[in-house]
Amino acid sequence: MKTLHYLKRAFTLPPHIVIQKIGKKLKNFVKSKKNAWRDAAFTTYEIRYQSPISINTYLSRIDLNLLDRALILQLCDRYINHEFDLLGSGWVQVFHGMNCKGIGGYQFPPSTKVQMKGPNLPLANEILACLSQGYIPIDWHIDFKSGFRWNENVSSLDIQYGDRQGADVKVPWELARMQHLTMLAFGYALTSDKKYCFEFQNQVLDFIGSNPPRYGVNWVCTMDVGIRIANWLFAYDLFKAYNASFEKDFEEIFFRSVYEHGKHIRSHLEWDPYLRSNHYLANIAGLLFAAAYLPQKEWLEFSVRELEAEVLSQFHPDGTNFEASTSYHRLSAEMAVYSAGLALQLGVEFSREFIDRIQKMADFTRDITKPDGTIVQFGDNDSGRFIKLLPDVSELDHRYLIRAIRGMKNLNSVVASQFTQVQETPQQVSAYIDFGLYMQRNGPWFFAFRCGNIGQKGNGGHAHNDQLSFELAVNGVSMIIDPGTYVYTPLPDERRRFRSTAMHNTVAVVGMEQNEDKGLFQMKDRSQGKMICFEEGLFIGQHEGLGKPVKRTIKIFHDRIEGLDAYEGMKEIYFHFASGWVVELVSENRALLSFGNLHAQFLSESGRCRLVQSTVSSGYGKIERAQVVVLEAGCEPASWMIFL
Repeated sequence: MKTLHYLKRAFTLPPHIVIQKIGKKLKNFVKSKKNAWRDAAFTTYEIRYQSPISINTYLSRIDLNLLDRALILQLCDRYINHEFDLLGSGWVQVFHGMNCKGIGGYQFPPSTKVQMKGPNLPLANEILACLSQGYIPIDWHIDFKSGFRWNENVSSLDIQYGDRQGADVKVPWELARMQHLTMLAFGYALTSDKKYCFEFQNQVLDFIGSNPPRYGVNWVCTMDVGIRIANWLFAYDLFKAYNASFEKDFEEIFFRSVYEHGKHIRSHLEWDPYLRSNHYLANIAGLLFAAAYLPQKEWLEFSVRELEAEVLSQFHPDGTNFEASTSYHRLSAEMAVYSAGLALQLGVEFSREFIDRIQKMADFTRDITKPDGTIVQFGDNDSGRFIKLLPDVSELDHRYLIRAIRGMKNLNSVVASQFTQVQETPQQVSAYIDFGLYMQRNGPWFFAFRCGNIGQKGNGGHAHNDQLSFELAVNGVSMIIDPGTYVYTPLPDERRRFRSTAMHNTVAVVGMEQNEDKGLFQMKDRSQGKMICFEEGLFIGQHEGLGKPVKRTIKIFHDRIEGLDAYEGMKEIYFHFASGWVVELVSENRALLSFGNLHAQFLSESGRCRLVQSTVSSGYGKIERAQVVVLEAGCEPASWMIFL
């Protein structure tokens, strides 16, 4: 199957790119075989590396009055108890031999801890012997939603994932990013209680001793290696800003692991001659952090150079990310602003174009923010983050990112600016043509319209079948929304359902999709979305994805939204309501809509309406019930209206 996939993919690329890819794969194959032999014979820990006595620090103290003391200490208690709430899991205590509740009907039996084998065992045991008495190890290798566990004795090159229903590799990867460590540093800052230092120390040692370099699931994806080391260093720096001290033996092991992470990233870059994405940007960001703190000159020079190149490559001139996803825009922008802030603190000088591009990222985030403070959710949302600084930010509230970018003078200003209460006013009318997203704010209405490319240079890995779809808010309340993503590989049918045309607020035809499904992370752009007219109070867009042209016209008035959908064939038009809205179908062409004291109506005389129970997802792994109005219409243009 993989061979067939690669052959099909080769025919879509220029010949010189195909040659480069073949050369790269052959080189990596030879390298992996050589490394596999070496790793089986010798320890993968860098035993010859001489750890420095100390590493660089950059962070200043934060005004503790800005922190939510009660919330942070509550979170710290959970993290000390090894309870985590990640990717829709709810709060779960993670330990060896745990029972997991399962997902989508898939539940794997409890696994006992696997005894480490091979040349890494002696040093791993030495590291784990440094753990505090009474510390209960975390199982870093388990998907603690389904219970599936990856073997830590398997080379990371041989780890299989995405091939087992129910098993989600993103769960152990997310835990192993260790983004919760910043809260432990805040706990220490607020209390000066050494228990937070000990917990930081123990969790890092636990990870290092249980995850030798290049073994197990947590060294498979270089992106996660980069995010992990950035979070280790950020949290450590924050501890040190409040005069925390750690044991000498721990720091020696820790500093060596920082080097191991950096070396791994440098030699396992997720680079591609044609398509580089958020993964490669995370590689560069993690390497930059490792280089700045150790320091390592060659790594630093390389990562700074690549950071500027990738930001200018992966973000369009209008500041939007090239992956056709508003949530991946947030993830990549976070990596860009933290990395740039750190580099600026080191005295690096970036081009004016680079700085302006980052500022435009904030413009886009500002303009896709709805009146309720959440963003419009177009494209994939895997809840990915780089550094989680604020503990009380809701899943789709990205306004902190705007503040971080506006304050970007150095790393400290990136951090401090997020704690301010400054909120920018979005533009009344905004068009982001490079992304294919258009917004208007008109009286009580907020309206966002999707019409454009599928991202990733046509690969569409994080795009959905959402051409001519929209989101709508009224009187500050989200009414019609994009249902989100839910999950990736553990439930492929759900992955495809949430990407489907019918799961978006657009015209659908039974048995057809806007774009050709080429896999869970690839689609062929048949739709060729094109904006025909965009002016105040008017959207007209068209795509070609359903065999014949689909043309949608939206008009916005003070008291109503009018839509006209033209497609020469039988069609269904979907309207997905946000959770909490009550929809009552009072006739075949009229529905009453209510959310608390807010009331509106849906009306169409172009066909027959039916009410469907469905689901929406505000973040990866999260799902809740919601209602959908489906307008069944014939070959003539179908008109509809939403009014107060």
